Amino acid sequence: ALRFASEDLQSDPEVVLEAVRQDGVALEFARDGARTDQKVVQAALQQSWKAVRFAVQVQETETMKEVVWQDWRAAEDLCNIQQPPSQEQFEEVAACNPQILQAWQLRANRGVVLAAVRADGLALRWASPELRADAEVIQEAMSSNPDALWEAHPSIRHSEAMRQLYTSGPMRTRRLRLQEEAERRLAEE
Repeated sequence: ALRFASEDLQSDPEVVLEAVRQDGVALEFARDGARTDQKVVQAALQQSWKAVRFAVQVQETETMKEVVWQDWRAAEDLCNIQQPPSQEQFEEVAACNPQILQAWQLRANRGVVLAAVRADGLALRWASPELRADAEVIQEAMSSNPDALWEAHPSIRHSEAMRQLYTSGPMRTRRLRLQEEAERRLAEE
């Protein structure tokens, strides 16, 4: 166990790599360069998304996507590491797993919210109240899923313009497609 190893072994990237392959959270006990070694970080994250909280930096966007795909809570940890992801990386991750909007640090980030609602309009439910009242954000969410209107702020939800958009032909067609997809998935199970 890396926890009880000497500081020399905790600093050795090869030793740490073997330890995190068995238990990703062992990254917590790595020292110095071993914790910043991207090969070690990737191996730890493949083992457990929880290892992200012990990483100094996660450089690869694809690795971030894999981690938040395992569990959206990894996004909270990504926000808190020493070198957090860039805005662009967070937007890519949100498109991969819109549930990351459940992380309070991302709810008011307009770019991240837009990326998430484009992937799943119902993710609007986790956006900040200000963004749930933003007409552009709501329209993007409705393009993905017209029922996202019901997740919008009440002041916008009841506006005549949004009601007209909701009942328009394209939105009706989108709702029917979503319903058919849901029925098809149920039939396959």
